Amino acid sequence: MPTMTFYNIQSQVTLEGVPLVIDIRKAKDKPIKRGTLLDAYQPTGNDNQWWALVPSSAYPGWFTIQSKLTDLKSGEHLVIDIQKAKDKPVKSGTLLDVWTPTDNLNQLWQFVEITPGWSVIQSKLTDLAGNPLVIDIHGASKGAKKEGIPLDTLTENNKENQLWMLAG
Repeated sequence: MPTMTFYNIQSQVTLEGVPLVIDIRKAKDKPIKRGTLLDAYQPTGNDNQWWALVPSSAYPGWFTIQSKLTDLKSGEHLVIDIQKAKDKPVKSGTLLDVWTPTDNLNQLWQFVEITPGWSVIQSKLTDLAGNPLVIDIHGASKGAKKEGIPLDTLTENNKENQLWMLAG
């Protein structure tokens, strides 16, 4: 099995000059329950903030975003998931969690570069009107900038709350 490379997925949103990263809420370095929500948090170095891109064999160019953390019951690595979505369009604003891997579209993502070095992370799913959804820091475009803000899916606005880069 090839060695995986893990990254922090860093936001353009900063808190006191430090970029926030995708974080599994209130997790650190131990197995957790699937369904745990994601948030944006300052880097801690803990395993709940490290992610690997795993290519989809069914959908070229799409990935699951796999955590270093595993599920408490099954021992499988958890992946970023649109909560309770599976394969159907979802309401914009649906929260993100981690779940054991499935073959569902709500776990497939691609990085779409918007400006040099910065991308939106687009879901394979759309909103109810057919618009693409991207990973978003809930409310950050309206000034809510603090640790622990939930991550959701929203239609693309290309603002700092939706721009991400892989950091090492």
